[in-house]
Amino acid sequence: MSNQITLQDCTLLITDGKHGDCKNQDSSGYYFISSKDVKDGVINYENARQITEIDFTDTHRRTRFAPNDILITNSGTIGRMAFARDIPETLRTTFQKSVAIVKPNSAVVFPKWLYYQLLFDMGRISDLASGTAQKNLLLKDLRAIKLSLPSLLTQQKIAAILSAYDDLIENNLKRIKLLEEMAQITYEEWFVRLRFPGYESTPIDSATGLPEEWKRVTLGEVVSNFDRMRVPLSSTQRLKLKGSYPYYGAASVLDYINDYIFDGKYLLMGEDGTVITPNGTPSIQFVNEKFWANNHTHILQGQKISTEFLYIYLSQYQISNHITGAAQPKINQQNMNRIPMLLASDHLMKKLDCILIPIFESVFNYKNQNQLLREARNILLPRLMTGKIDVESYNPADLLKEVA
Repeated sequence: MSNQITLQDCTLLITDGKHGDCKNQDSSGYYFISSKDVKDGVINYENARQITEIDFTDTHRRTRFAPNDILITNSGTIGRMAFARDIPETLRTTFQKSVAIVKPNSAVVFPKWLYYQLLFDMGRISDLASGTAQKNLLLKDLRAIKLSLPSLLTQQKIAAILSAYDDLIENNLKRIKLLEEMAQITYEEWFVRLRFPGYESTPIDSATGLPEEWKRVTLGEVVSNFDRMRVPLSSTQRLKLKGSYPYYGAASVLDYINDYIFDGKYLLMGEDGTVITPNGTPSIQFVNEKFWANNHTHILQGQKISTEFLYIYLSQYQISNHITGAAQPKINQQNMNRIPMLLASDHLMKKLDCILIPIFESVFNYKNQNQLLREARNILLPRLMTGKIDVESYNPADLLKEVA
């Protein structure tokens, strides 16, 4: 039996983040999250802003973010969610007003079940958002959301089933991170420390100061640019084209639509808006799929180098000298094309690709697995929440048949 209850009645706190800004402090370990950092159930800390301890302490008094809390983006892109994990970063995290916190009352509701329930209800919750230039979900509307609350035992069983999928996704994300770190370490060993295979016997060219047959080029000399093929779509247009193909912006997937322009392996580099990470590197996305892209991200492929090498190189390149504009940062094609690059001999570049390409094949395989896991979980989600699948007599084999 389920009881009708409002979201406010089963939570300890529902509020948004700071209505103002904080002072940046790189490597402080105190995070100031915005809506772009909330995606696919987790907080992406990789490019999150870090702020002073004083500003964090002041803002944290309002948000009190802790493990088992739920974040919902409530401005701009409505309804992206994250569930707070029990990791050190959580207790050193606060957020901007574009993100709302829902703090479950564990005496009334099982926190992970509430996360999945809100995920299930996100369609109707997003419909409550108002505004023309920018959609906003008001806190009073969020607090008034009505839920059907099953017994705590049933909540725990539903959460356990769905969490099994998310646990696999998280494990794959850890594997992806390790693989990318492996690729980055290999690049740094060869191109920064110059300890490449055969470095002991490789002569240094007196004219260039580089190992023999190495050369300096610019990015524009070694990539193909597909910016002319970009087609921006307004949020109204995208609403009419809902589908399964990602629609990319400068720093992330903004939506999913029913058509695509590009198909294959590309590097996306932010052109305006979000163009630089807190680490000073360019905002880049390495994709291998069918997708659409707006006009805020450059679309690149390696021409005389592999796209894998291009990704690794730009992942460590300090981009600030190529950015123009104060109110709206921009990296135009001319400035992007001037990015200097160091290439090894043709033999070594091929040898490096023999390492990098298989690494990123594994990365993309894990990403594809995660997409399938999300799809399987999303098939189960409405069936579990509406009682179509009886969790009291739950049998894993039967559940697999349901998904199939």
